[in-house]
Amino acid sequence: MLQLIIFWVGVSLGALVLFRGLRTRVISKYPFFYSFIAGGLALEGLVFYIGARFPSLYRTFYWSAEFLSLVLACGIVLEIFRHVLSPYPGAERIARVTGIIAFVAVLCSSGVYPLLARLGSVSGTMEDLEVNVRSVQAIFLFAVLALISYYRIQIGKNMKGMIVGYGFSIAAALVNLSAYSYAGGRLAATLGIARQIGYTVPIAVWAVTLWSYAPNPVDAPVIQLEEDYEHLVVRTRAAMGTMRSYLGRAVRP
Repeated sequence: MLQLIIFWVGVSLGALVLFRGLRTRVISKYPFFYSFIAGGLALEGLVFYIGARFPSLYRTFYWSAEFLSLVLACGIVLEIFRHVLSPYPGAERIARVTGIIAFVAVLCSSGVYPLLARLGSVSGTMEDLEVNVRSVQAIFLFAVLALISYYRIQIGKNMKGMIVGYGFSIAAALVNLSAYSYAGGRLAATLGIARQIGYTVPIAVWAVTLWSYAPNPVDAPVIQLEEDYEHLVVRTRAAMGTMRSYLGRAVRP
């Protein structure tokens, strides 16, 4: 009963976040974020409906919904990259490309390939996939926080809320998955409640911090980050040039 109450609170708050985004047009500022909110609401509703009307299809549809939810969640990290690093186009571009490559690699290696090759159960595959995707997201989120702290990047209320909320969501998911792998079905009811809390708390944070549009401060950007990026590009190009030179010498007769 408690799990169902938390579920409906989360769904109601998610609908409120989406409604406010449409009403204030903030949705146009954070399209990836609101795609996750809208997709999450649609998937939650479909899973609930399938479970009530077609119990035999519930398990298959549930794991399909989990996969789609993970894909949509990757967009939140890209959204954070896009806005936090917007004054530094070079650094934002390399962070975005690196993030996309990492997410696609994890999704393919831990999700698509095992399912197509029928390696293990669907539930086991999806649990491994979620752990790997959440871990990659945590690494990138920590990298963003490190950049914000090191370069003293100013961010607004929207970004603060998005980072705090999604950081809590990632931490809760990883703790929940670790506890499930350790305890198994013995704590199924408790972990089900914890999972719903891990969804509802971030939604509550976003309902407050994204109530209206609050962009990042427009102070003059600190150029050190972009300079560091340019130096990295120069050093990388030099290293690649040296490597090509060595390879050319090695293959010459």
